[in-house]
Amino acid sequence: MTTPPIAPLTPSPLHTPHPAQLWLVRHGETDWNLQGRIQGHLPTTLNDTGRRQARDLARYFAGKPFTAIYASDLPRARETAEIIARRWRTARISKKENQKEIQEYQMPVQTTPALRERDLGEYQGKTVEEYRVLRAAHAHGDLAQWTDVPGVETDAALWQRAAAELQRIAAAHVGQDVLIVTHGGLLSMVVWQTLGIVVGHPRRFPLSNGITVVISYHHEAFHLLSLVDMPLLFDHEIVPDTATPPAKRASSSSV
Repeated sequence: MTTPPIAPLTPSPLHTPHPAQLWLVRHGETDWNLQGRIQGHLPTTLNDTGRRQARDLARYFAGKPFTAIYASDLPRARETAEIIARRWRTARISKKENQKEIQEYQMPVQTTPALRERDLGEYQGKTVEEYRVLRAAHAHGDLAQWTDVPGVETDAALWQRAAAELQRIAAAHVGQDVLIVTHGGLLSMVVWQTLGIVVGHPRRFPLSNGITVVISYHHEAFHLLSLVDMPLLFDHEIVPDTATPPAKRASSSSV
């Protein structure tokens, strides 16, 4: 009697790796955030408060099992990621005893221009009052709203590059948690697109330095898992947000 061949085992749904969890974090504070200057693609750096915010984020993330860290290649995002990576690695290896084991836990920050802030063209470097005047013909209640403003990277172009990069990262890290340090404009676009909010609708959520948005990508769509305003958790002083009603506009930029 011939024994029938054994059918190959198929993975149990209970053991199918979960989609990657992408932890998107806005960079720490810069002097230009305080001054209300539009940063866009300009290479601004963290100030002392921004570095402290990054250290606080590192302490919060110390227990998270991140397998990779990505960042925009702009200095303010890259430095935030490097501070988190350094402090997070130290926390993870604190129980190790020799240098060989320590080296195994070093995690480089992978940078890419695909995670940059929106290109804000001629408005980059302008103060709030200067770009109020320049944008008089395109007035919005939210001064961080750039839909259909001439000379600025379009909503479609921003989302196309952001979504492509986030999908690529998600595909490379199935079943893993990944930290991504980026910018306010890109983060707001992720929230709008993920929740199906019409782009250009008034923003009614914060974009504080250090705010964290957690998403996943599966079934050909992004899904919002969490939005945490870290500055509120750490009792940081928050720079006034530009997403305010038309009757009471704030005095600071959130990009």
